[in-house]
Amino acid sequence: MRRTPTSPGRWILDRRITALTAGVLAGTLAGALGCSPTIDNDGCSQDVDCTGRGQVCDILDNACIPAVVDTTATESPAPMTFSTAIVPFHRGQVCLPQDVKSGSNIPVTLIPCFHPCLDQGMFKHKHYYECVGARCDAWAVMYIEASSIPEGCPADAFGAFDRSLCSNAPVVNLAVGTTIDSGPVNGTMAFEIPFLTNADAAAIAANFDDDALIQDRIDQYPADDKRVPGGREISLSPNHPEPPASCETGCTCFDVGF
Repeated sequence: MRRTPTSPGRWILDRRITALTAGVLAGTLAGALGCSPTIDNDGCSQDVDCTGRGQVCDILDNACIPAVVDTTATESPAPMTFSTAIVPFHRGQVCLPQDVKSGSNIPVTLIPCFHPCLDQGMFKHKHYYECVGARCDAWAVMYIEASSIPEGCPADAFGAFDRSLCSNAPVVNLAVGTTIDSGPVNGTMAFEIPFLTNADAAAIAANFDDDALIQDRIDQYPADDKRVPGGREISLSPNHPEPPASCETGCTCFDVGF
């Protein structure tokens, strides 16, 4: 585990796990880390029987299925006035290259869309990745602390308000690694901006060093391709070009959450 300071009081946690080469074990872990929801072939009788991401039990069919979740808002309705709220990155743009030379850092820029009624305070962000063989999974989370402005907030302040109102700050720049203990990864990386509610973000903010807690909060909800920039995995190959140091040039920006 290695921490890299990005600015005073803010940290990005960069963790790597060694690739597992044993065939059976790698196959088992790859299935557990995959983005797509899976069906529990052993059946279920209650939700706790379902171990896949964002799954619930369909008792009539005796099968685990993806839960139906409203991801249009992180809290609804928003209170008109509030003194403190922890608001996660919900909608905005994510800029990154989609074809990256193995072993290089992937530059990522997060451009959030927050309602202008939010009087923003401090913010934090974190990213994480792990790889099994040629397959990597990664996420980035970000939140701001905010209060309502004196005029108050509308009911959709944490939801699908008109895009023309977006306040695109703060902008966050990340560098996601593509190397594990065995060397550069030649494969793919699924990079996600996961859906989180204000309540989830508040729990994360109170325990920001607890990656297991963050993962548990993410895993409450089914994977959503619309929260993967560009709807595709990042390709990692020694034949791809070296990515730029930052996304000021050479990256493509994608909508997330709109």
